[in-house]
Amino acid sequence: MKICILGLGVIGTTYGYVFQKAGHQIEHLVRENKKQNVPAKLNITILDGRYDNKGEEKTDTYTVNLAKPDTSYDFILLSVSRGKIKDAIATLSQNNITGSLILFCNFWNSRKEIEEIVGNFKYIIGFPTAGGSMIQQELNCVLFDHIMLESKEKASIPNYRDLIELLKSADLKTEVPYDMVEWI
Repeated sequence: MKICILGLGVIGTTYGYVFQKAGHQIEHLVRENKKQNVPAKLNITILDGRYDNKGEEKTDTYTVNLAKPDTSYDFILLSVSRGKIKDAIATLSQNNITGSLILFCNFWNSRKEIEEIVGNFKYIIGFPTAGGSMIQQELNCVLFDHIMLESKEKASIPNYRDLIELLKSADLKTEVPYDMVEWI
């Protein structure tokens, strides 16, 4: 599958790394003024909890591919802070980037608020179980074996089954609460 990750932050890059390892095409959309600072590769140190609940420490490299305007993706992973969501959606629209949004943002007040922000994008709410830090060209991260994901009935994306397959391909399980907005 073809996945766009907005920015080069810890959460998006952690998931980008495991999706890339699973054989998917991963591209990062970064601001024009930051492109010159984007490394071709990142060094990764990951405490990987997908196969051992105590975690297994691994080191690897991650190839950073940049997204181009006017591109359609299966999924767009959006993990930004509260005050930057509207700008992130505007950046996607200005670059004519399309695809189903996976919202890894954990601060929704209501579904109406989400729909006003995302506009015409189809979306699903998720909650990452990863974290870490990025310093220069080094990502030090932790990844658990699952993510929280909205149910198919509550999501507005047409390719829910593809998302489940994407997650499975990266050995990620899903936990589905009754209502993600309420859960968050």
